[in-house]
Amino acid sequence: MAEILVFIVAEPSRLDSVGRAIKNIAGVKEVASVTGEYDLVVRIEAKDIETALRTVKDSILPIQGIRKTITSIIVEKY
Repeated sequence: MAEILVFIVAEPSRLDSVGRAIKNIAGVKEVASVTGEYDLVVRIEAKDIETALRTVKDSILPIQGIRKTITSIIVEKY
């Protein structure tokens, strides 16, 4: 099992629509609006890293209103 976090900067006028679109993507377990440098944090679970990263590339990045993303692989949970 692989988990990744995607930190997203969205156009302010499209924040809600971006969040709603992402929550319906297979493998997305959480979408949260946050304060700070990023607008949304997304947690994705997949069978392996390649599948998780493909979800970002194929399903999240094409969403209208996303300006920037940073993807981090979860290495260990405590």
